[in-house]
Amino acid sequence: MNKRCWLFEKLDRLFEVLLDERFIYRFIVLFFIIVSGSFVVFLVLFTPQGFSSSITDWGNYSMCLGALFSFISVLLIYNTYKEQSRAYQEQAKANNEQLMSTYRIQFDSTFFNLLSVQREIHSECINNTIKYRDSLDNEYECHSVFGYIKKKIQEHESDLNDLNDVLETAKARERICNIYADVTSFKMGGVVTGEKTMIVSREEYDIMHYFRNLYHLVCHVEGSLLSDSEKKKYIGIIQAQMSDEELLTMLFNVIHYIVNNGNEGYFAILDNYHFFENLRPPYGIKRSYYLLSPLFKYTTLKHIKI
Repeated sequence: MNKRCWLFEKLDRLFEVLLDERFIYRFIVLFFIIVSGSFVVFLVLFTPQGFSSSITDWGNYSMCLGALFSFISVLLIYNTYKEQSRAYQEQAKANNEQLMSTYRIQFDSTFFNLLSVQREIHSECINNTIKYRDSLDNEYECHSVFGYIKKKIQEHESDLNDLNDVLETAKARERICNIYADVTSFKMGGVVTGEKTMIVSREEYDIMHYFRNLYHLVCHVEGSLLSDSEKKKYIGIIQAQMSDEELLTMLFNVIHYIVNNGNEGYFAILDNYHFFENLRPPYGIKRSYYLLSPLFKYTTLKHIKI
């Protein structure tokens, strides 16, 4: 069995050499020299003797012509081989384009279905007007849970504005993680929505469903067979659907997830596509640059100023 496998491997290598284009060109040149040389020798030897009446001489002459026809046959066979190879390559290219076209249709269908679900979940997160009072007894009205979280982050202004230098990445993540854990610790309580007061539980404000779907939406794009420029276009579509409050909440959520679960890859994807480059920090927090800039490797935060 091993000897047969070895023999087949040798034959495969031999055919690869024989079908190599450079080898074929050399073979044709060598064959042309041999055939042409033999024909010239035949003419030199037999032409001075005049036309022969011997069938043997004519048989030898026909053998010489047969060699020439064989040479022409080799050329025709090689030309056929080249045409078939070219046709095969064109067909393979057309098949790949057809497969890619079908793949794009399937990708678009899944992408926009996920995006539609994402906006439905988003609608659930903003369907109530939230009124609350801060520690100074000032009343605020937020039209979404994202706006509410942004306001709660602003209450940590003193924790952020005491920064006098750029933090190390680990320290910046830890501070963001602590802030996010505090602002999302929703407790049972009375919340005014419109003209009535209702009890809102943490589950109703739980936006993890929103971020889980968003995670799969981004990973669907990143794991696709599309080119980098096409992936960037689809990621841009996702980012364009999000408000400043959503981007800020998402950044804090992702950092919180990294610290607790260690999923560096997801944040690296977002950073690579400059997902947060249009992020506006909470107003009043003047030193956001010191906190947020260490988090990114590729993203330039356009709107953050000290």
